[in-house]
Order: sequence, then C-alpha cells, then structure tokens
Amino acid sequence: MPRISDWKELLNNLNSVSSLLVIRLKLKKETIPPSILPYWTITTNLACAIQNGLQTNTEKFKRSWLFFFIIYLSKRMSSEKFQPPLLQSKEGVQLLQFLGLVNELTHQRYLNPRIPCQRIASRDRTFNTLFNSKVEIFIRWVSLLFPRSNFLELLSMIESHPVFHNRSRNPQAPASHQLLVALAHFGLSGNGGAIAMLSEVFNVSEGSIENFTNQTLQAILDLEDRYVKWPTPQERVAMIDSLPEDNIFRNCVGFVDGMIIPLESAPTKNKEDCWMRKMLYAVNSLLVCDWNKRIIYSFHGWCGSAHDQQVYKNSRFLLADSAYTATDTVVPAFKQSGGLPLPKSKQDFNYQLSSWRVAIEQCIGILKNRWQSLKSSRLLIWGSTSAARLNVWLRVCVILHNFLRGQSTSNWVPFESNLPEEVLSLDLDEDKLENCTLRDRLFRRFRESNDH
Repeated sequence: MPRISDWKELLNNLNSVSSLLVIRLKLKKETIPPSILPYWTITTNLACAIQNGLQTNTEKFKRSWLFFFIIYLSKRMSSEKFQPPLLQSKEGVQLLQFLGLVNELTHQRYLNPRIPCQRIASRDRTFNTLFNSKVEIFIRWVSLLFPRSNFLELLSMIESHPVFHNRSRNPQAPASHQLLVALAHFGLSGNGGAIAMLSEVFNVSEGSIENFTNQTLQAILDLEDRYVKWPTPQERVAMIDSLPEDNIFRNCVGFVDGMIIPLESAPTKNKEDCWMRKMLYAVNSLLVCDWNKRIIYSFHGWCGSAHDQQVYKNSRFLLADSAYTATDTVVPAFKQSGGLPLPKSKQDFNYQLSSWRVAIEQCIGILKNRWQSLKSSRLLIWGSTSAARLNVWLRVCVILHNFLRGQSTSNWVPFESNLPEEVLSLDLDEDKLENCTLRDRLFRRFRESNDH
C-alpha cells in the first residue's frame, strides 16, 4: 500500500482535478454531443460526489469511491469520443495526462491492497516438520545423499555471514530456513523445482524463495577458495605414491571434460550462440577432477555451441581428456584418421586411458544427480546479470559437491609452480625429443611395457 504522504498527494491532486472537471463540464455542457451526454452527466455527478466526499476525510469513502472514480475517468476519458473536446483546452490536456498517469498507477501491484495468502502451516512449523521428519523425506526436499549432519555442518559455516543479518526492524528468516530452501532449489529439477512449487511446500512467498536462494548463493560462494583448489606439489606427490608403479598414467594430476547444462528457455540475446548440436539451448562448462572425483578446477560461462577444446584452450591450463588436442600437458585418446581403424596397440592404449578417464564422467554424473537443477536449468538469461547468476549457481553446486566429498579436511593452496623434477618419471632423452607430445612418450612407454 502507498504511504500516507502519497495518499495525501493523490487526494490533493484529485481534489483539484475534480473541481476543474466540474467547472469545465458545467460551462461546456452545450458543446457536448448528444451521443455521449449520458456518460458526461455521470462523470459530472461522480466529480461532484468525490469533491464533497473528500471533505469528509472518512477512510471508507476514500477507499471505496476514490479508485472507482479515477478508474472510471481514465477509461472514459481515454476513449476517442471524449478526447477531441478535452484536447481543445489546456485544462483538458492536463486532465488527460493526469488520468493517464493514474491509469498506469492503478495497474501496479503496490497500489492494490495486500491480501494474506491462505497457508496450511507457518514457515517455522514447515521447517521443523521437514527437519525432524524421516531421512527419506528430508533428503527428498534438500538433496540426494545430503544428511542432516552435513546440513548442520554447512549451516555452522555460513550462518554468521553478513548477508543473513540486517539492521531492519523486520529481521530476516533464520539462516537454517534460507539454506533449506536454497538446497531444495539446487536439488530439484523440472516442475518440482519451480518457484511456485517451492513456495507452496515451504509456505513462503515466491519472492522469498528468490531472496533465500540469492543470499545462500552469496554465502556459499565465499567458501570456494577453501573447497575448489588446485593441489599442491606435496599433495600431488602423495596422490602419485598411492597409485601402482606400473601405471603409465600415475603422473596425471586429473581428468578434464566438458559439462552441458541445458536451458529450458532460450536466452533473450544471442540465443543462436547457445543452440548446440543436440538440438537444445545450453551452456558449457569445463571441469577437472582428481582421482577421488573431487573437482579441482571449473570454468563456466561458455555457450552451448562452444566445443570442449575451445573452452579448454581459453582457460588457464592443463589436463587429460579424450576429446582434446594432444600437447605436453594434455593426453587425449587417439582418433581414427580417414575412417581407417586404429592399430591394435593404439586401441589398447585408448582402452587403458578411458578406464582411468571415466572418473570425470562419473564425477559429472554424481554432480548432476545430486544437484538436479543442472540437468535442466529453469533460470532465465535476460542479460549479463542473469548470466552471471547462472555461473554463480554452477560454482556453488561445485562447492557443495566437494563439500560432500570430504574436501574440508584437505589443505589446499593456489597452484603457483610446476611439478618438481622428482615427480616426473620421464627419461631425460625423451624430454629432449622435438615435436613429441606427452601422449607420444606415454604411448611409446606403453608399447615397451607390453613387449616385455
């Protein structure tokens, strides 16, 4: 509802307009066409009634007659029959402008009376019921394989974030409520993840669903430096030592692949860039995971039409995948050339590589099945702001994935140096070979091991 000052200003303007209208109607009555004379008379009577009623200052009269009068005037005076006589005078033009403004204001939601939504239960009761329910019901609305213990641990990490606290007289909902709503928003897809559906389930307004989600996104995003980091040289040495010595890929730091996130609605701008070969609109992300299926690097924001190699080439580094160009840091599988079958040795090499590289496929599957909003995003991309929100959404899902993979016990630091010399098990003679990629050297070693 508008403020009291807005009411007073509107009443004063309406009082002036009604007085002007009464004078104009009485003086120019002889010039009114007979076809619209009945409507003109009704308008005159309404103007006189509203002018007399404004002096009573009764709230009931203001609410009942005020909006009826201005809506009636705005509808009638905007017709072609009434506009020509009014446009002949300066006062008539001002009247039409005022009524047009009032007509626009009456269509705004904040001028309508607030009607409480009938709800089955309160927000607090809904949260307590869901949180204290059976495990099957709790994880159904939060996320698959997200037990209460992890929920409470995550809550303890973000509940003190400034985004959940304000200095308003109306305090925010508890951080636990907002986190529960946001996790459900991340973990549901299709109609189940619609804002209207979540509003009914959690007994909050649709606007609150958006606010809770945005504030939780901001709070969890601050944990990215803690959970998504490139491994240190010491951690890579420990990871290599845990693998069999006869594994030719034991020096591999991780596995890379692209992840497609379909969009349910086409972007409003440059939507052709997001149209991909699978006949849908999507965005593309680059993920790198380690041997334990923890994501150690992610890069988001590419359109669905971008190839995985293009996304990789414009990123900052590294790793192994079967669909990328072979370099000194990338070991892809061999591809067929000219439709000819690969030699038996290269087929065996591809088989060994794919048996290890399947970790990234499994990692993406775990990520999408746990946070099912990534299977088909309902977020609308209107411009740069909404696109940035989608990227933040993806980054937060990656953080939560690592959080549930037990990443919190790892002490990660930014990647600043190359592997130490003792970690590389390649011979010096092979390192000095020109025009020889890492894949070629590994393949040569693979053949030698099979020959023996």
